Amino acid sequence: SHVFPLPVSYYIMSTCLDSRRQLMISGYTRMHTKNLHTLHQYPSDINRVIQLYLVFEMLEWDIAPEIANKYRFVDNDIDGNGANSKFALNRIQSISGHKNVVCIAKEDYVVSSATHNRFYFEVQLIDFKSFSLDLILGYIEYPLQLATNKHLRNPRRFLGGKGEHSLYISSFNHFFEVYSNSTRLRSVMIPQKRSSSGELRKYDRIGIEFNFIKDKSFIHYNGNCIGVMAYKLPRMMIPAISLYHKDIAVACSQWKVIEYRHDQRSTKGS
Repeated sequence: SHVFPLPVSYYIMSTCLDSRRQLMISGYTRMHTKNLHTLHQYPSDINRVIQLYLVFEMLEWDIAPEIANKYRFVDNDIDGNGANSKFALNRIQSISGHKNVVCIAKEDYVVSSATHNRFYFEVQLIDFKSFSLDLILGYIEYPLQLATNKHLRNPRRFLGGKGEHSLYISSFNHFFEVYSNSTRLRSVMIPQKRSSSGELRKYDRIGIEFNFIKDKSFIHYNGNCIGVMAYKLPRMMIPAISLYHKDIAVACSQWKVIEYRHDQRSTKGS
């Protein structure tokens, strides 16, 4: 049987071109507004359709010149256009090993409590050599200050220092290790491993959910929440990753809003 490297729904949505989505929204609007006598009769459910269209995007990593000897973008032919696809910048590979080099997402991809109640992002393990998977996935408090942020001045360092939370993920462990303020806080067991040998496999997915209502972040593994990552969230943060060994390839497989902030206000008291 064919194994999809990403969820089937991802392929279905990503193959729907921008022009088709625009036509869908335009057609819906014409159908439901042609007999309106006043703008007060505007069908509010169109907002959800437009909202889905506007937020359909994928995180992009920022391979700055200082780390270009460590990472590169690799082909991500999801929508049939090869490396020039819409999501060409969400899949990276380490081209050298034995260095903790932090790669931060582009600043367009900041997650903020001002606009979101809950947000989720996820990376998928695309390729790595047997028993050579060592990576750190996490987030850094935003805004980044050039004068004080060590990642910008010296990217070759451990992700999980002051103002940071991270997961250490290794093919040698049956658990994820949580770090913050340069301290190992806890271990979170990985349940129901897909491999009989207990090792992480290609196309496994590791996600982080930001829940600003509970002021916590949660760890997800292959679509299931398996534990708490942090008990206190910054108001704004940006994703970051570090691939230790050579030839590890990962892709952002989900980048989505679970609940907008105004959704929570509108349902309060219901």
